[in-house]
Amino acid sequence: MESLPDITDSQRPACEKWEVQFDTDHVEILNFAISYATSSRHSVSSIGTSASDVTISTTLSQKRSTRSAPTGLPRQNSQLNLHLQKQMLQLDVKLEQSKFQMEANATSVTKTLSKALKGMGEQLGKLIDSSHVTSTEIAANTQLVKDSRKTVHDMDQKIETVKLDLNAQIEGLRTEIGVSKVHLTTI
Repeated sequence: MESLPDITDSQRPACEKWEVQFDTDHVEILNFAISYATSSRHSVSSIGTSASDVTISTTLSQKRSTRSAPTGLPRQNSQLNLHLQKQMLQLDVKLEQSKFQMEANATSVTKTLSKALKGMGEQLGKLIDSSHVTSTEIAANTQLVKDSRKTVHDMDQKIETVKLDLNAQIEGLRTEIGVSKVHLTTI
């Protein structure tokens, strides 16, 4: 790394470009602030943040008084930038976690579907193997299904009748309660 010129040298030109080469391929600077005086009338400062690229820019400003400028605002900006970067990284992590969860869910669904399809295939194989059932067995099973449907239909009708009876009884009780309330209010 080259050494930087002496900033206190009075023979130094007013404006220079300095380049600094780093030994590594990747340098991460999260927060930096450089401030120095170039003469009695000017100051040069560099403030910045970076997540992966290293960029240092300098600005030349006229000094208006001998007081130093407050450093609170640049520090707040740097902290805000860091906070925003942190939030962006947290969102990236959440996004990756969501992607991972979606992939895990997709894998789980795929496994479940594979098991179901395998089971259906096995049942289909059994049905094909048992296709030698005689026509009398088929007729008996068909009659059993018809009888079961008729029984279910009869039960549905009985349930509907009981339901109507209960609704009528409930309405009768409501009427009795209403009459009793009126009777009690008149007493």
